[in-house]
Amino acid sequence: MKENLDQPTLKSTGVGDGNDVIPCSNKCQTTERNMPKLDPVTLANMSIEEKEAVAKKLVQFQMNNMGHGNQGLPMSMLPGGKLQHYEDGKVGYVLDIHAAVDCMSFQNINEMVQNDPSIVNSKGNILVCVAVYRDKRLQNMTNYFLVSLSVADLFVAILVMPLRTAVDLYDGKWTLGIGVCIVWLTADVLMCTASIWHMCTMSLDRWLSLKYPMKYGRNKTAKWVLTKILFVWLISIAISSPVCVLGLMRTTSVYDGTYCLPKSRDFVLYGSVFAFYIPFAVMLVTYVLTLRILCRNQLTVHGRVIGSGSDEEALAGKRRKSEIMSKRTASNEKKASKVLGVIFSVFVILWTPFFVVNILSVVCPGGLTPLHKACLKGDRDLVALFIQHGSDVNAESDFGHTPIFFAAKRGNIECMHSLIESGCDLHAKDKTGRNVMHHAAIGGSVLAMYYLVEMHQICTKTACNEGLTPLHYIVASRNIPALRFLLKNNRSNLSSADKYGNTPLHVACQVGLSTAAFLILEKGGLRLLDITNNEGSKPIDMAKNAKDKVPGSRSPLQLGSSYTETINLLAHHMKMPLKDAKVRGPILYWWGLALMLTVCFFAVIIGEALHAQGLVTTMAMGYLGFHYSRENARINHVCGWPNPHRLGMFGGGLLHTIIGYFWKVYPVVSPLYPILTAGSVISIPFIALSFVFLLWKDPGVLKQNAQKEDGSDYTCLDIAKGLIKPESFCSDCELIPLAGTKHCRLCNQCMERMDHHCIFLNKCIGRNNHILFVRFIVCTFFAAATFIFLCYNALKILVKSKVLIAFLVESYIQQSYLVCLCLGNVAVCVWCLTLLHEQFQAVGKGVTTLSTLYGQNPPDTSTFYLKLKRFFNVLITGRLYDGLQR
Repeated sequence: MKENLDQPTLKSTGVGDGNDVIPCSNKCQTTERNMPKLDPVTLANMSIEEKEAVAKKLVQFQMNNMGHGNQGLPMSMLPGGKLQHYEDGKVGYVLDIHAAVDCMSFQNINEMVQNDPSIVNSKGNILVCVAVYRDKRLQNMTNYFLVSLSVADLFVAILVMPLRTAVDLYDGKWTLGIGVCIVWLTADVLMCTASIWHMCTMSLDRWLSLKYPMKYGRNKTAKWVLTKILFVWLISIAISSPVCVLGLMRTTSVYDGTYCLPKSRDFVLYGSVFAFYIPFAVMLVTYVLTLRILCRNQLTVHGRVIGSGSDEEALAGKRRKSEIMSKRTASNEKKASKVLGVIFSVFVILWTPFFVVNILSVVCPGGLTPLHKACLKGDRDLVALFIQHGSDVNAESDFGHTPIFFAAKRGNIECMHSLIESGCDLHAKDKTGRNVMHHAAIGGSVLAMYYLVEMHQICTKTACNEGLTPLHYIVASRNIPALRFLLKNNRSNLSSADKYGNTPLHVACQVGLSTAAFLILEKGGLRLLDITNNEGSKPIDMAKNAKDKVPGSRSPLQLGSSYTETINLLAHHMKMPLKDAKVRGPILYWWGLALMLTVCFFAVIIGEALHAQGLVTTMAMGYLGFHYSRENARINHVCGWPNPHRLGMFGGGLLHTIIGYFWKVYPVVSPLYPILTAGSVISIPFIALSFVFLLWKDPGVLKQNAQKEDGSDYTCLDIAKGLIKPESFCSDCELIPLAGTKHCRLCNQCMERMDHHCIFLNKCIGRNNHILFVRFIVCTFFAAATFIFLCYNALKILVKSKVLIAFLVESYIQQSYLVCLCLGNVAVCVWCLTLLHEQFQAVGKGVTTLSTLYGQNPPDTSTFYLKLKRFFNVLITGRLYDGLQR
């Protein structure tokens, strides 16, 4: 009996006094799988030590059978506990549930890792590469091509399959952000396409080798093989690159906030044809031709040439085919053909269902009617034709989508209007609870949302089943114009949270869109910073967590979308005590940029008083040059306000020119040039007032829609009816502008007859201030030229040196303030001459600078004298010739 008990041997079980706990590292070791059969009589006659040994063996047996479907032992024998002796001599097992769960988890994870397809795939392809690397006999040109195929499959296992598994765990939903989505889709298409084209090239190479053994076999050089490999990868990159391009141009084409899939039907069709169907056709044809050649060679080897009718002809055929393969070679080729057939069969079985479904999803996706497809295409005439012939305007697809959902997502209000006039249900919802406004937001069309709000009063605050409002979708898709639209006129509830508790500000921080975060805070106030989601995370926590998952401080695909900027923005405003206050933007920073040159010139005056004007001037001008060289049209802040540094440069220069003239120039040169100085004194108020009027006067901001011939205003209903083009609608101003009206992106307003945006005035030049601007430029040019002349004469009197070089050096040292003003006015003269040339051409032709730049001017038949006449007519009478209306 004792021998029977000792039969299943234990490994490192640590048998002792009965109080030992079996470690998990020992629980999962492999032992004998046959458990001893013990009857009750045998157990009753056993000693305590024997019972203890049997109990330990039962525990070990249970551990070894864990995860294999064995149900023969009671739950009390789970591992992770310890043996307990009782007074009556019985031995019990006390379960440690934490250790048991630990062991079970280890076992399950181990089995999952061992059976994971990506791990198996990786191991197989790594072994291929290692085998070719280690065995010199395998290092030939054909195997190098096989290594390239293994590399493609290896990247599929490393980059694609793990993320696919993660997506499946979340029921197909993508949770890793748009950047990873684009990288993953591109890698998926690229590597899978490369794998398929490798197989296609191998099959073609096999057929050519058999068809032309003498000619093609000699061309298997390293250069030729590398060329084929390069061809395969280049064509794979060409096929997969549209995924990346579509994602960069419009993120919703690959990621709608929930699913990471290519949404472009054209790409699905293009990718399926070039990535599978063409290689499949080539492989099918070459495999059939390869089989024919192999069968012919087999018959030739056995003395039966195809088409021979007698033994003599067969013998003659053998002599003529003396260079044909031997029987052994033919046998090897037959085996290779079988292997190729197996590979091709597996290829067809595994890939064909996927690409067939791909094509079917384009041809007949999800129960879509022809009307659905017409709306998806955006063809208004086709939609009208289907409606006219009785198509159901409320027909639902498998996902509950009606035709107007596709029209709204497309942003085609002409199709939407046709459906609505035909009785379409505007309040319908799909299976996820999204209505037509949600789909318009997913498509990102401001015109479609404006049409639904203004013409049909569709609410923009409605949430779907997951609690997502249109604003959530807009922020996730990084659509700033649509975001500005939803933030106007109380169109969105900024505190609305989805089922996870995330507000639109949470979403903006999660995607790293600092501009959206600023706009939301500017509208909703600082109270939004303290709202937490279901996990207890504030918006700043979302940004910090997202930053840790993305390499670098900038999130992909969107300029200005920086997690660092977002975190800094939120951290700065979280320090403010008044949570009900709104974000106002960097006002002090804006004024600092505007007054920088003015302050530097005052520093020069102070330096002159301290007799260190040369040093102070050099430092001030160096700082200004360094600073201005780094400035852009917008300030370096997420608000994106127009940069006032050029305005401050011109305004500060004008102010100090007036100060310098009356302080240093006028007292010196007035006795010499009394008339000129008097004229200068008279012109100074006019120039200063003109400058102020240009800053404060309305340049011609468009405040209403263009008017029809009957005097009524155009509306978006006229766009829906096809009377005017959708491109005429300004999504920022929500207006239909007049002809010749342009939208200024810096001012963010539509300007009537806009000429250009002047960066030195930080103002647009339009219908209301164009004439004043031309007069101001002319007066400024003559005033600057006069100042240069008078300043030069003043310096000649103040600086006694007669030698030119010495005169310049001493002027800079002694009168650096005047020298800087003189150089600044020289720059103003050059600027004025450039502007006068452009304005002479534009005013003389009756056009604008922008229309000339965009090539929208009518044919010019004006002579030089006619242009000169019109230009002086503007200066004297203030009447502007309009050549665009003619």
